[in-house]
Amino acid sequence: MPENKLWAQLLELLDKYELDPKLYDWAMDAFREFAQKEVTERNNIQATQNRAIADVQTQLDKLLGMATRGLISDDEYKAKS
Repeated sequence: MPENKLWAQLLELLDKYELDPKLYDWAMDAFREFAQKEVTERNNIQATQNRAIADVQTQLDKLLGMATRGLISDDEYKAKS
């Protein structure tokens, strides 16, 4: 049977059912709560990554400062950067 006919049959079957409004509202609330948790988690991960990037940039700045003041050799700078 062709795929488009299967889809048509599926849609026809689904059209016979109706979702109770209370169930719909409950499901939408659950989806919103899940989405908010996901956003919060993603923001926390991004903040952690940004702090890690800032820490590495600070370390590199200090390393560059040491190299420009002659506190470490070019080879040490290359090895550490």
